[in-house]
Amino acid sequence: MQKKPSIVFAMRYPDNIGVVWASMGRIYDAVAERLAGSHRSVIAYPQLTDTAVYKPNCLQPVSLDLYDNSAKYRETIRQFLDAEQVCAIVYFGCDPSTIDLASVRAGGVRTINYDQDSYPVATSQPTWKWATKAITRRLLQRNIHDLYVANADHQRQFLLRHAVLPPGRVKIVVNGVDPVRFSPGPMPNPTELGVPAARQYVVSVCQARPEKRIDFLIEIATEYAKRYPTADATFVHVGDGPALAGWIAKANALGLGDRFVFAGGQTNVAPFHRLASVYAHCAERESFGFAVAEAMATGVPVVAANSPGPAELLSGGIGGVIVPQNQSVSFVDAIHKYLSNDQLRTETGAAGRERIEQKYTLNRQADELATAILNTIG
Repeated sequence: MQKKPSIVFAMRYPDNIGVVWASMGRIYDAVAERLAGSHRSVIAYPQLTDTAVYKPNCLQPVSLDLYDNSAKYRETIRQFLDAEQVCAIVYFGCDPSTIDLASVRAGGVRTINYDQDSYPVATSQPTWKWATKAITRRLLQRNIHDLYVANADHQRQFLLRHAVLPPGRVKIVVNGVDPVRFSPGPMPNPTELGVPAARQYVVSVCQARPEKRIDFLIEIATEYAKRYPTADATFVHVGDGPALAGWIAKANALGLGDRFVFAGGQTNVAPFHRLASVYAHCAERESFGFAVAEAMATGVPVVAANSPGPAELLSGGIGGVIVPQNQSVSFVDAIHKYLSNDQLRTETGAAGRERIEQKYTLNRQADELATAILNTIG
């Protein structure tokens, strides 16, 4: 039997890191299911472990770092591409200048960049720099991927206006979440999640990186406790990473105690979304906001700092509210508005879930991404 050509989904980190990478693995698995009739799908991690955050059904995991551009490793990549009859690689936020694009192309492999990076809203560049990009990328079409997949309209605009990519090589496939996995349900027992009992919870799910601004959420929790000292509300952060120790130290220094708890890294965040009365998102930059969409799918109202991804998800005030960056008073007001009004909280949460079901499902995303990949392969 003739071997099917392979499509490789290239991951940047080992298979045991991060809820975001679990989300991407789940999306790629759904795409692989749609491609199964004509192609074999492989997911390549720099390292495979016994504690993978997502175990695929339709993808074949392999240990291979497709972002390693060292001279020694290039031959390993070339041999793999030949042996597996690879016809396309789907990279994740990959600058073509950081890989051996010529060698990959020499083997007839198409390259697709699935862009999940967060870009600044307002950027400018000298005219000469824009013109150089236009000549190199649009006129000569050198050192660019065959396709760039943007996860939102604002990201597509950045790729066209600032990166100056050819319009025909940029396509939008908006991210999505699984509204079955993330759905309204009974509130879980908080003690089983390692969280102290409280009447209400303000939850935030994100990797512990400085730009996620949980240090600011700690300040919001402090302000909330001062303004509403009798409120039985606990703030919960779910996630792990390099900034976590500093955030814990700050919460302890401010004496928040059980008013702010850290649940650490979790392989399943769905119960924490069901625990939430309000979901809070403070990131200064966000291209989409998986956790925001997951909260909306769960029927939880969202209060988010103004960044492009959440602003699109919550446009028109559907599913929650956008507040200005770095304004703790506005955050506290918005959180209290939902915590103090059961009907508003329920109605806002229901509207948010409806929006996810209509526009932001994983199945829709997988359909569109599979079609984009097949069209690029030709």
